[in-house]
Amino acid sequence: MNLINYHQHLKLQPPSFTTRKQAPTTPKHISIHKGLNISRLNMEGNLHKKMTYMTDHLCLLVVLSLASGGVPGPCRHSVMQDHLQSLGRLIDNQLDHSCFIQYPFTEHLNLSTVCYVKAALPQALELLSKHFHYVRSSDNRRYVSALQKLIYHLYTQGCVAEIDEEVEDSPVRFSKAVESSPKDALKKVQGVFQMYMNLMRDSKGPVDWDCRAEFTVEEDYQTTTTGRIT
Repeated sequence: MNLINYHQHLKLQPPSFTTRKQAPTTPKHISIHKGLNISRLNMEGNLHKKMTYMTDHLCLLVVLSLASGGVPGPCRHSVMQDHLQSLGRLIDNQLDHSCFIQYPFTEHLNLSTVCYVKAALPQALELLSKHFHYVRSSDNRRYVSALQKLIYHLYTQGCVAEIDEEVEDSPVRFSKAVESSPKDALKKVQGVFQMYMNLMRDSKGPVDWDCRAEFTVEEDYQTTTTGRIT
């Protein structure tokens, strides 16, 4: 084959290779930035959800605080229905016809709820400690121990102010010597706790335990009187 024919032969031959269209590729730096943007959006979305939850939770706390009237939480919830139920079980466990016991206890008379609770609570503690003794493993012993700890807790937490005879008179003139069944004695204790709960529930602010005016001694009073509950 001469050069002319060979040259013509080359012109007639189709190309021996094919070209493929390459798919457009995204530069690596663009993919990285796109991933970072998505991650940032996810983080911002989660942060927004958390902030919304915290805001709603804070609003709820504010509403509850306003509804509670400003009484400190530990004091407002220091005496609960569970305590009264335990005391109720202790009352139910007493004999209907048992020997009478003697003890001093404050009469409500013209005392305010605050000052009655302040005067009667230490007598309730003395009553439980002196007249209600049970074996260590008994339910009654557990009930009495829980009630005693509850009263100590009210004092140590500052929920009820102790009687300070250096600044106020003793409320002894409001007390009388009572003779009753153990069941009736415990009902008096129950009444004090119930009044405390009502006081915490109804108070619009921290309770003022200043009873100097109500405890002031009058010249013409009898220190104690004797009564018998049947």
